[in-house]
Amino acid sequence: MLPSRRRSFRFSCVCSAALVAAITQVRPVHAGHMEFTPGAVYVTIAGGSPKLCMKSDAPDTIWEYNPATDQWRLFAATPPEWGCSSFGALTFTPDGSGLRAAAAGGGFARIVEFDADGNMSVVVPDSFGGWSTGMLYDRDQNFFYSPPYNVFRIPAEGGPAELFADRDDGTRFTSFLAAPTDGTIYYAGDTAATILRFTGPHQASVFDTIEDLDYIYGMVADSQGNLYVYGVDYPTAVGRFYLYAYT
Repeated sequence: MLPSRRRSFRFSCVCSAALVAAITQVRPVHAGHMEFTPGAVYVTIAGGSPKLCMKSDAPDTIWEYNPATDQWRLFAATPPEWGCSSFGALTFTPDGSGLRAAAAGGGFARIVEFDADGNMSVVVPDSFGGWSTGMLYDRDQNFFYSPPYNVFRIPAEGGPAELFADRDDGTRFTSFLAAPTDGTIYYAGDTAATILRFTGPHQASVFDTIEDLDYIYGMVADSQGNLYVYGVDYPTAVGRFYLYAYT
């Protein structure tokens, strides 16, 4: 069974690429993530590329939003010694005890993990020269992240990162990952409205090409196997959400 039956939801969008892409860097807290605030949403404002550092060395931040109280709380920030730096993708660990974040700055790119109190540890010291905008665990708890033009996988049992996909497979500079319940990995690059479906390392096929879009800015799968894609048609300033229902 695969996600299918694409449905489109349209709305007007007069916004920057960075603002649009911020939608994808949001992670809600589900029932199993009890160490974090139940029902809260964790957000980083990182967009389509790391923020410009010419005039500011201010840190980037992750915020906790509680819909029940309509309150925002600063959860974490990049350390001052990192200088101008940005957070990218966010994802919870499978057991809910940690929130992982991609981070990059002048001369480094890494993946860090926060506990519920905001304490940070580095889990991937060198994420291969790029700011990862896609990051997730699949159903087997393998860890995936996507720096520019590549996708890497760290097996659930641990070990070094393995190259899962590269330019020969159709990867792009900025990308988004989703893992439905069928055990595959879906990949979408920002500058080509094509979604790839991977059944294994370098085993890709075209799942869909959305002709109504110029850019894809976000993709996620839910626990039922449905796939959601967000993108923008810039000539008409129309943003669209697409639903691929699991059948």
